[in-house]
Amino acid sequence: NGGVLAASQVYDNGANVGIGTTSPYGKFHVSGGGITIETGNSLSFYYSIGSQLIASIQSDLSVGALTFNTNGVERMRMVSGRIGIGTSTPESTSLLDLTSTSAGFLPPRMTLSQRTAISSPATGLMVYQTDNTVGVYVYDGSTWRRLNWT
Repeated sequence: NGGVLAASQVYDNGANVGIGTTSPYGKFHVSGGGITIETGNSLSFYYSIGSQLIASIQSDLSVGALTFNTNGVERMRMVSGRIGIGTSTPESTSLLDLTSTSAGFLPPRMTLSQRTAISSPATGLMVYQTDNTVGVYVYDGSTWRRLNWT
């Protein structure tokens, strides 16, 4: 019916519940810290409008997987330190597996001055340069090299 429920900063305004806030802006609002939920082997968060599922995040601790879904379709899966986008089974030798039959990989795009302004680039860093000598550049540990397809 509204009011403070306990001295632990749990607040119920009759419509929303807040922890660490007296003005919750959602059905359940936590302010000032994280949330820990222990549930066995799985945990799911769902966002729906009426009966339509819009998005979800689901974990399956029995296989070490975390999935991200929108409109009922799995969009990304993290499993055993690997990320799969467009696949529910990322390749075992890959950290990032992008799978698609209708879209490609787009590296970061930047100008020459933006590329050379990157402080201490990691070996293997890849960018697409949009001016001067346009192309894909990879940092080899000491210099930027343009990939040449000849």
